[in-house]
Amino acid sequence: MNLQKKRRQLLRTGLCCFWAGLGALSAPKALVQPSQTIEKDSVFITGSEYYHTKEFTFPGPEGQAAYKVSVAWPKGDVPEGGFASVYALDGIAVAGILSEPLLKVLAEAGGPAIVALGHDVNKRFASIERTYDYTPPNAEQQPVADPMGRAGGHAPEYYRLLVNTFIPKIEKIAPLNSQQRTLWGHSYGGLFALWSAFFGTDAFNRVVAASPALWWNSGEFLSQLNTQLTTGVTPNVQLDVHYGSAEREESSKHKKRSNNAAVNNMIRVRESVPASAYTEFLQHLRTVGVTGKNLVFDGLSHGATFPHSFTLVVKGNNE
Repeated sequence: MNLQKKRRQLLRTGLCCFWAGLGALSAPKALVQPSQTIEKDSVFITGSEYYHTKEFTFPGPEGQAAYKVSVAWPKGDVPEGGFASVYALDGIAVAGILSEPLLKVLAEAGGPAIVALGHDVNKRFASIERTYDYTPPNAEQQPVADPMGRAGGHAPEYYRLLVNTFIPKIEKIAPLNSQQRTLWGHSYGGLFALWSAFFGTDAFNRVVAASPALWWNSGEFLSQLNTQLTTGVTPNVQLDVHYGSAEREESSKHKKRSNNAAVNNMIRVRESVPASAYTEFLQHLRTVGVTGKNLVFDGLSHGATFPHSFTLVVKGNNE
């Protein structure tokens, strides 16, 4: 308990300047799509004074980019049992958040280790690959395309690859604690996090779904989850859900601006699931006893929740 208090104190005091800068960067982008431009080399390229770093690639599905897995763990003494770890989807975008000031504070607090699960592309978000890998199949376990026509529905295959191939290799590279793994994902990654909590194994003891796209397949996946909860088949992990209070507002503003048929179809599918369905699902989770917290980030849009949620998780702060 004393170690936990010390960690929180270090994180809260040491990240004040970091958060001020992050807020300044995020606010102007609250109502626009995230930039795909990689603005600078990540610590996995430059190296870090505070964290060891290691990367490896693995072939992707035919016709798609290879997987890129980037691992970072604190330099210095290794705790008994190894470092707790955060496995984060959309690894290229995640790597861009890992500045030296942030890693310094995390290292001083004893971690966690960070595993950035990405694709080997020269942009922040691998739109085609993340859709394919992170999204759930339909109720008949068949693949599903997203509203923009991108192939999806392969979450089960990606989960097996993560658990059976990536994790064993990662834990040979870095001194990680196999009993303290967190899985974090945002948007389509948030869908994958939910699928993992409900249908995966016990590979992770905590799952965080940030702004999950619960409108997926016009709400069919959300219906599957609610059915699971109603029948008593509930996740056996701590399941946290994060989202921004301005996410639906952002969608409406895009609707007024867009002349793109595919984007309008995306908006139509998003809005086919009412906002109340989200809050009812979260209430359902807690009513049936699924442990975890629902966090609402006041004023944040869908895109702005990405860095905010991820940074809270690696800080070990769930308040």
